[in-house]
Amino acid sequence: MSTSARRGRRPGAPDTRAAILAAAREQFATAGFLQHLGRTSFDGHIVLEINTRKSGNREERERDLVESLEFAREHFVVPSAHG
Repeated sequence: MSTSARRGRRPGAPDTRAAILAAAREQFATAGFLQHLGRTSFDGHIVLEINTRKSGNREERERDLVESLEFAREHFVVPSAHG
């Protein structure tokens, strides 16, 4: 029996656990990068590129966009000059 079959996936199907772990690592790296930009008082533009092609409907696309914007706002914080 193949590893895929033992894990309950059909052969050739993507390993969603691996995709989730890769996304988490990417998210962690992105958070760190945004924090770095904030610490160094970056004053340029930050552009989010969000692929919503796989979103099922308008509400899911909007949720994906809102979550992405909230993530960027949470992690890009420029320290105040007053301490």
